[in-house]
Amino acid sequence: MIQNFIGSSETTREPPFYSFDFTNYIKYHRPEHKCKEDISITINFLEWFIGFAEGNGCFEYRLEEGRPRLSFTIVQKDFQLLYKLKKGLGFGSVSKHRNDLTERFSINDKRGIQRLQSIFNGNLVLPKRRIQFDNWVNFKKQAQHSTFYLSNRSVIPTLKTAWLSGFVEAEGCFYARLSKKSTGFLITNHKLTITQTDTHGERKILKDINNLFQNNGNLYLAKSPNCFRIEINNLKCLQIVVEYFQHFGLKGKKQIAYFRWWRIYLMRLDNVHFLEANQKKLQRLCHNLNNSLR
Repeated sequence: MIQNFIGSSETTREPPFYSFDFTNYIKYHRPEHKCKEDISITINFLEWFIGFAEGNGCFEYRLEEGRPRLSFTIVQKDFQLLYKLKKGLGFGSVSKHRNDLTERFSINDKRGIQRLQSIFNGNLVLPKRRIQFDNWVNFKKQAQHSTFYLSNRSVIPTLKTAWLSGFVEAEGCFYARLSKKSTGFLITNHKLTITQTDTHGERKILKDINNLFQNNGNLYLAKSPNCFRIEINNLKCLQIVVEYFQHFGLKGKKQIAYFRWWRIYLMRLDNVHFLEANQKKLQRLCHNLNNSLR
């Protein structure tokens, strides 16, 4: 593990790392009831959590009666995923959010905030999230643990950590489209997409992700002025996608979408999707997959 922190007064950033550092968290902040858990399981989950939080999390800070308050929230329609998140971390709470359609995972207490600060510190990938985290931490310095020093460390996504799995859980989309030909239905579009708004260099992160898939994805401006999307649809690249998710599986309802997408991939790989015996199955898989996106 790398343990290399820089004080908050520093303005220069360290070169990016390819691994996450949870040394401080494991030593000082891991909940007591999680200490018996295998360390590799803990690290794998924390990597996934950071990716998911960078996509869906919200660092909140405000004044209440003149006193600074910090909180962290994730709002989701996938209730079960939030409860898995709470169980995996070993802290936080889940509650109804405004209506019956969504629930909210939240952390508001001082000890929980300290644990989160240790998890995220020096382990964030997206530049905009690092800026938000810095502002969040500095808004209430008295909440910081005595061992906390704000790190300028950043991480580059790789296929050897679970970060990308969490990020795809939040921001990815598995998609397939059929076209009707005289010989039957054929797969004309079968892909994984990831979309990001480029406010502080997030387009560069999409390029880094594209590099993981042999630089064969299509990175383009999805919506003006600064919303970019990467599409991965090359069959060799999709094989890398499948191998990655075999090691770092999705945890929520998106796993169901991935499973349908994967079955279409197998038909495409074996070149049997055009056979008459597979036509109804193919139509059903595509229909269910694309309906799950709504």
